[in-house]
Amino acid sequence: MAIDLVKLLKLLDVNLDLSSEPIVPAGMITWLGRMYDIHPDHIRFGFTEGMEIWITGSGLAKLDLAGFETWLMDAPRGNHLLISEREISFDSSQMFTRNDRNIVLWTSENLASFIGQAILQEKIQILDEEEIVEKAESSELFHGEGPFAIRPQNDFTILDEYGLNIAHATPVLIPGVIHNVKGKLLGPATEEIEKWVLNCKGLHLLDNFELMERAPLLHKENLDILENPKFSKVLSERKTHGDEMGQLLHWWHFDDESCLVENYNVLIPGHTGVQTNGKKWVLEGLTNTLHLNI
Repeated sequence: MAIDLVKLLKLLDVNLDLSSEPIVPAGMITWLGRMYDIHPDHIRFGFTEGMEIWITGSGLAKLDLAGFETWLMDAPRGNHLLISEREISFDSSQMFTRNDRNIVLWTSENLASFIGQAILQEKIQILDEEEIVEKAESSELFHGEGPFAIRPQNDFTILDEYGLNIAHATPVLIPGVIHNVKGKLLGPATEEIEKWVLNCKGLHLLDNFELMERAPLLHKENLDILENPKFSKVLSERKTHGDEMGQLLHWWHFDDESCLVENYNVLIPGHTGVQTNGKKWVLEGLTNTLHLNI
């Protein structure tokens, strides 16, 4: 349900920031995203800038008062929209309150009403899935002026290997440059290639990445950016070449002199913390590269 609801809310013109998820214990209630740039038509529904959206998911078990209060004890300060697809076993007047935490509780009927009114009033257009795909394929990845916000992977497994805890970390934005590199790969033959490379404390070859509509409001953590990068360091490779009679492994070297480069300034969500030796660590959120002793 979480993935479908994210797509649905975006189609309904609800802007969602999916980075910097609040740290709360796992349970029935999970975080969906954070609202920003509230549509004027949504203010009457109680939407506010920076409001956190939470969902229960579907299931037979009811959302009871104990489960709600357990979640509320860990919820961060601010405004929260809790969407319950499950049956609720308590009345909203029984909800426990905490200072600096404002809770709006929606049942599935409230969600259906929000969607239905948007469609009936024709204030928001819902596109067919094939139209969305066609639109995405026909548009350029980077449009307008940068820096562009990159969606993080939110993979913190490498921290466990070094005995670091994401719960003690601070979310940050890391400036970098993404290069679109076109050039020749020289080996037993010559190939024309096009690759994406991240320039952020070294060069990192990118398989894929996504843009966010807007960067979260976070402190910037600057890492080294190479001024005149040599892309042969990351684009040269060993791979097979030959005919059906036999394939041999060869070294293919990227020709730096042949390359054409387009540069895009980006902001990458990440996290920073302090090691036991007192020095800083930084986790860059796109390639999940951990930098120690900063």
